[in-house]
Amino acid sequence: MRNKKAKHLRRKADEIVLVWVQSLLEPEEAEKVNLSNLHEHLPDDKYFFARGQRRLNVMSPPWVYKRLKRGKSIAIS
Repeated sequence: MRNKKAKHLRRKADEIVLVWVQSLLEPEEAEKVNLSNLHEHLPDDKYFFARGQRRLNVMSPPWVYKRLKRGKSIAIS
């Protein structure tokens, strides 16, 4: 994958996670969250262990990036 395309997908992943986090918060709290401070509102652990394997947490930026890279859709509700 080209650097330009990868950079675009990483930014898109951050935007998707931002919309998801804002949908979980109250409206006045959601206004305080933006792309520059998004990572302060996310948990530090991006991985968890299950069945002896290390797996990505759902809706973490690396998980969203991986889904976008594979061309799969992401439903935000």
